[in-house]
Amino acid sequence: VATQANLVIREDLHPALAYLLLEAAEAHFQIALDRDPAHPTWWTERARCAYLRNRFTDEVAYAQSALGRLADKPDSDAGVREALRWLADGSARQIGNHAIDDPVAEIANLRTAIGCFLRIVATKECNHNDWAGLASSIGLTGLWREQLAIAAQGARVLPYSPDLRQCITDAARWLGRTDVLPGISRGIVANGTKAGAPSADSAWFHGQIGRAHV
Repeated sequence: VATQANLVIREDLHPALAYLLLEAAEAHFQIALDRDPAHPTWWTERARCAYLRNRFTDEVAYAQSALGRLADKPDSDAGVREALRWLADGSARQIGNHAIDDPVAEIANLRTAIGCFLRIVATKECNHNDWAGLASSIGLTGLWREQLAIAAQGARVLPYSPDLRQCITDAARWLGRTDVLPGISRGIVANGTKAGAPSADSAWFHGQIGRAHV
């Protein structure tokens, strides 16, 4: 029941029905994991449910429980990467909540989000969302030059991503340096060139960056 409730949540679902399904999902996850807590996949599914319920503290706790049961696995393991993503997401979504009343918690959320994304992008199995998450998490601290550099590196590896392009253009605008965008996109094209011709993804990226620079 819990897994099915997680799967059927869609943007067009009536909010009241979505709420009931998610509350039912959480109740069943609790029952299942109270009886048998040794399933990391159940914990990551519960973390996703907490994300959909906007319970980001719970999202972090459930992702940590999943990781605790995957301690013997490398970061390249699919289950570890998924748990790291939910842990990073839940931590990042709490950044700013405690900037005044609890700066220690604020720093902890930043370190957790950035640390988790760093672990993921160090694997060959990372995706564009992981690079975008790392770049945007660092950008939350006002380090826009670093956001720009990280997003650009991600785009060299995965040039098809609109999220990475947005991270790059946002950081360049906040820095007041949109003049660097054509050079970054040319580097992405050069990196994606195969047999003397740019790949479709890198050429697309170059065109999108050029339009954003106009």
